[in-house]
Amino acid sequence: MLAYGLLLALSQFYPPLAGVANAIEALAVDPDAAKMEITTKGELYEGRGDRLQIETAPGPDGYIGRMAVQASTPGTDPSWLVFALSNPSDSRIVRWLVAPRYALANSGVFRPELDAPRITAVTPSLGFRPESLQSDRADMFRLTLEPGQTVTYAAELASSKVPQLTLWTPKFYQAKQQDSMLFKGVLLGITGLLAIFLTAIFAANHRAIFPATALVAWAALVYFCVDFGFWNKLFPVGPDRTATYRAAAEAGLAASLALFLYTFLRIGLWHVWIRSVFWVWIAAQFILIVVAIVDRRRPRGLRALRPSSSRASEPYSSPISRFAARTGRSR
Repeated sequence: MLAYGLLLALSQFYPPLAGVANAIEALAVDPDAAKMEITTKGELYEGRGDRLQIETAPGPDGYIGRMAVQASTPGTDPSWLVFALSNPSDSRIVRWLVAPRYALANSGVFRPELDAPRITAVTPSLGFRPESLQSDRADMFRLTLEPGQTVTYAAELASSKVPQLTLWTPKFYQAKQQDSMLFKGVLLGITGLLAIFLTAIFAANHRAIFPATALVAWAALVYFCVDFGFWNKLFPVGPDRTATYRAAAEAGLAASLALFLYTFLRIGLWHVWIRSVFWVWIAAQFILIVVAIVDRRRPRGLRALRPSSSRASEPYSSPISRFAARTGRSR
């Protein structure tokens, strides 16, 4: 008992040395709630090596147990997000733990965080490991809580950045995805029809403004396909390649906007140095499209801004990106 008390005291003052985390408070899951945020209510542990030792949340009887979690890859030093859930009801509760692979808010300006795995594995203190659900846009795990049960979960993060973790009721999450799919389908249909219409007009009227406008519409259509997840359904592309196509699509959209402004404002009739600036801008955007294949984190035509970024970097992001980043909202 004396040795255990000494180890517990060391874990409070020197957690990296002891490698032991204190017990956390369990979050009561409301059976009628649609979702519950987990990110801000969990505890983050870093620098613990490939093995994490934690104390579980106290159960209804007040007993505090211990659990040890091994990293998926031995010898690595991942970050861990630990949280505990309790079921105060008299029926089984099933929830989906969702971590989006990409969000516009807080994604970064230079070398931003694009589509990437967020959670490697989730280990519970009781029962079997949560089942991993198939999804191209998020890391999802199925959590089951028996009546009166309290379970502590240790989520192994795939990167040093803490993802947005949300505990969803399955039916509400599916309803949200269906509503979002309807909106995205309508937006894709309108954009596609507009692109075809502008291309057809150019066949009858050979003014330069029509192909420039059609190019913007086609670039927006490609970007929406990538952002909405339809690109993986149209072509046999795995979700691990989505980040590359997203970077190229954003750079292509920015290049098409530059060409449209060049044509609409008739920059060719302006001073030579103004024309040179526009051509350098257009050439730089097309170079970014090529660079996207090599390093997908650099070329971002429409950059997302961190809420904590300095004011000097704000002009490089669009107003929509700045608004979403400041309010902490994702699309």
